[in-house]
Formats: sequence, structure tokens, C-alpha cells
Amino acid sequence: MPAYLGDGPRGRSVVNKEGGLPGLVEHVSSRTDTTRFRMITFCNQAYWPFSHSMLQSMKFVAPTLIPFWTVIAADKATEELIRKQAPEVDVFVDSDLADIVANSEHAKLADLKQLLSWRRMHAIYGLVNAEFTTVFLEPDVVFTKNPLQLFHDMLLNADIITTSDYGLGGQAVRRVNTKIIFAKPSEESKKLLDVWQRAEPAYDGADSEKGFLVNDILPNADKMEATIHVLDQTSVSNYLTHNEAGSPTMITGTGCDDVNFKLNFMTQIERTVLPAGPEGVPSINYEQVRSGCDFKTRTSVQRASTIGAAASKGGILASPRKLGARQPQTLNPNH
Repeated sequence: MPAYLGDGPRGRSVVNKEGGLPGLVEHVSSRTDTTRFRMITFCNQAYWPFSHSMLQSMKFVAPTLIPFWTVIAADKATEELIRKQAPEVDVFVDSDLADIVANSEHAKLADLKQLLSWRRMHAIYGLVNAEFTTVFLEPDVVFTKNPLQLFHDMLLNADIITTSDYGLGGQAVRRVNTKIIFAKPSEESKKLLDVWQRAEPAYDGADSEKGFLVNDILPNADKMEATIHVLDQTSVSNYLTHNEAGSPTMITGTGCDDVNFKLNFMTQIERTVLPAGPEGVPSINYEQVRSGCDFKTRTSVQRASTIGAAASKGGILASPRKLGARQPQTLNPNH
């Protein structure tokens, strides 16, 4: 059995077993020639429209990344949909998840949601331990420019990188999230990811893997060997932080909980990235999605974010690696 029932924290009915995602490393390895770099996204039929927007943006700003992107499909139906609409995309069917769901008919919906959220950590852990530099992306991400330089620069001085809801520089640490996670195959990263994925059964706090990061990892960052970096809103924007004055590398749907309004916002973002028509680049209609997104927080964030403010690209949460320590490989998906 890939998961166990009835003995999780607070009587949680189902959790992932320790270790990597069954079959994922073998699948990715079979599609890898030389560069051990992989981007992964979990997706079902409902969220494929988001992932499709990500694909469209990649086609325009970073086409060389597409062969290094694996969509982890929830079931065969999702796989068939993706292969029909985007045959160029690599798809891995998470059959282990299907087994879990089939054997967990009495599991609570909240427990299944937590299991799915934690699953990203198992996928990242397995790939990093197989020496892959790994980037996890939730489906609602659009690239506005080629992210390779950002990936490379950030991983020079960090083992693991996450993103935030909003905030500039060190302020972003207080609003950290796990929507996008970069990890390089350093020994320090492997150790931290091992602790992180093994924490699932015992962690009894809120927000799943993000909660463990906030409550257990970050407060002890100065004691860890691994260096963690949090990207702020200048690098990764979202509904709360986006405005025409910024120049982020990625934009996400954070801030829109309603899936339909989130899709509306991300579709608008996609249109600003794709080649402009005769009327030029379209503007974003924030009012159009106001009722399904956190407009109050957006207003507060926009007020606090002074246009042109000098901000760093994130907060370093542990001492930089000592001189002479292992350096990350250069990412070059063109080879």
C-alpha cells in the first residue's frame, strides 16, 4: 500500500508513505539525455486550463524548457486530455495516487487534500536524490520571460528556494508559500528534503507542507546546513502584487481562491505575454475578478508597495555556503 490509514495525526485517515513518488524518477530518467533538470506540475482535468496557459507562455518566452517539463496527471483521463491538446508535453500518470484514492473510500476529503498537497515534497525529494535540479510549479503559473537565469542565479547561493504571497526583500519571508519550489541536488538540500517529506505523518499543524516550513523549518534555519531563499514579489508576482510597473519572471494566481475567477485572471495574464495584436498589449482588468479574489489584501499590498522601491530578490535564511563548497551545475536545457 502506498499510504496508510487511521493512524495519522489527529486521526488523519490517509497520508503518503515516506520516500519519493513511485515511478516518477524512472519515468523522468527515461526522458533525460544529459542535463539533469526537471520542472514538474501536478494536474487534473479541472486544472489543465491553468497548465495550458503555462505551456502557452513557455512556447513564447522559453520554448527550450518544454522538453524539461513533466505534468504529473492525476489519472488516465487527464493524460488523454493533455496528449490530445498538447502532444509535445511529457505526462506521467500518478497511478500510485489512483491506488490510494481507490483504497481510501472512507477517507475524509480534508485528509485527501492534505495528502495531495504534501505529495509535491515526495516528488521533489525523489528527483533531487536522483541528482535532478528540480523546480515544482503549481498549475497556475505563467512565465513572462525565460526563467533560466533566475533559476541559475538563485541556486548559486541557496539549496532550496520558495516563493511568497507578497512582500519586498526580507518581508517576503513572513508570507512564504510553497507554490513554486526550486531545489538543487546538494547534500544539504537532500537532508532537508528528507526531513521535510518524512514530517508528514507526525505534523499536526495547519497548511500541510507549507505549515511545516513556516513553523518548523524557518524558525530553525540558522541551525541548518541548507540555505533557503524566499523570492519576493519583484521576481514572482500574483493577483495581490501585480501591476503594470513591475517586471516579474513569473506570475501566479495567488490571491484568487475561486477557481473560475483565478482562471479569468491567469487568462488575462497569459494574453499580456503572448504576441500583441494591432491594439497592443491588453491591460489587466482587476475589477473583473474582484468578487472572487482577495481585493482587500490587494489594495493594501499595492498601497504598501511603493513603485520603484529598491528591493532585494528575497531573504537569505541561513549563512552562505563556505568558500570551496560544492557549486550547483549550470542549467542549460539547450544541451
